[in-house]
Amino acid sequence: SSGINAEWPLRPGTYLKKDIKLIRISNNLGSAANKPMIFIDGGMHGREWASVTTVQWIAATLLGEVDSSFSGTIQDLMDAYQFVILPVANPDGYDYTRTLTGSRFWRKTRRPVTTLCKGVDPNRNWDVQFATKGVSLKKCDETYPGEHPFSEKNTIAMKAFLVENLSKVKLYISYHSFSQLFLRPYLYKPDRPADARILEAAGDAYVKAVFGTHNQMYRSIEGYNLYPVSGVSSSWMYAQGVVNSYTVEVRDKGDKGFLLPTNQIVPTGEENVRGLIALIRQLSY
Repeated sequence: SSGINAEWPLRPGTYLKKDIKLIRISNNLGSAANKPMIFIDGGMHGREWASVTTVQWIAATLLGEVDSSFSGTIQDLMDAYQFVILPVANPDGYDYTRTLTGSRFWRKTRRPVTTLCKGVDPNRNWDVQFATKGVSLKKCDETYPGEHPFSEKNTIAMKAFLVENLSKVKLYISYHSFSQLFLRPYLYKPDRPADARILEAAGDAYVKAVFGTHNQMYRSIEGYNLYPVSGVSSSWMYAQGVVNSYTVEVRDKGDKGFLLPTNQIVPTGEENVRGLIALIRQLSY
């Protein structure tokens, strides 16, 4: 029996008391919790709507609701793995971009940090080289990393789940937008990782499969070579020993940016599903 283990919320909820909902998708759900885990998140930055729709499309494809062209492959993957999917990792920020009283380009959480300013960048809030690179220590700025690591309820909740399941996690991907990039460790230092060959093979498989879908070029690079940044979720996962930990930036390359046209939602989903499947099929850990 394939299927979905009813959504369940992480604890704690968000600052605004919204649920942070996970979905587990696998075959033989009764035993799925013991399988190696593939963890995927989107929506860590409120304005990055294409990351949310891409992760939702991945879930829908795994469930056979859309795009049945490789259902056999997907059944094999769901026999072998449990997919744990978090479509909206920052519900407070995401919802704020979707309300008339909010702001479409809001990035951070919504917790007050001064009397005038709200929000911490949740993807600078993880405890890896915290607050050292690619951040602003001005509390009102977009890349303010927080007063200390894991200051935000949504990153605390994610961390708790990931720590509890660390021995099972074999692949971690955090989806963002935009730039069409597959970012490999390290993101915060120029050193070549000991696992570089595994990481490069994963990135090559991903971007090749993406290109084979709709001829979109995504580049696989060590994140540091784009811009050094600390406190990122995929860096933290790599530091915990999850070799295959990546950040993927989906469409586009800046033409429409965060305002990706709706007619690109499905193609973006399709190419990233194929990238993901190609990566998993060659996964080594």
